[in-house]
Amino acid sequence: MFRLILLKDLDEAERAVAIEAVAALEILPEQGAFVGVPSELVARGLAEPARKIFAIVDRVDGEGSRVVGTGTLHRGAAEQALNWSGDWVLLRAFLIGAQFQGHGYGSRAAAESVLLAQQLFADAEGVVLGVNEANVAGQRAYRKAGYDVVGGYLDQLTGPQFVMAKRFPSTLVDATPSVN
Repeated sequence: MFRLILLKDLDEAERAVAIEAVAALEILPEQGAFVGVPSELVARGLAEPARKIFAIVDRVDGEGSRVVGTGTLHRGAAEQALNWSGDWVLLRAFLIGAQFQGHGYGSRAAAESVLLAQQLFADAEGVVLGVNEANVAGQRAYRKAGYDVVGGYLDQLTGPQFVMAKRFPSTLVDATPSVN
């Protein structure tokens, strides 16, 4: 069973196991400048209450569950990080371990992150993120998850970035009675 698990919701022992699994995620050398070191991402995510760090977990038949990635939802950070205005939740520090890439985890987790963000911040507009223009695989995963390119900016350290966003799905049900 594929799911996103907020680290803060785990008991102390479970959290320690999840933190160790996230820290063990491998990143490709070219990813380092964009996502950072997984153990540092966890430390930052747990230290700042506004950051909602999650583990991306998949259940493998006969093997139990395994952490395949991580990400952070951060409300109120999009304007500073992306120069993006409005009440959006920033998806940041999102990565799938190198050993798990190419299996659809990125697009599935990117789509699930919108639903998780909506559960946590129902009155926000949706989820926004920045992705390097050179990260074609990341862009493809985000597009597959329903994100659209809505802008861009130049990051002084990592170069040109696309801003991608996905609005929360409507939770309204059409209550208009049908006329027979």
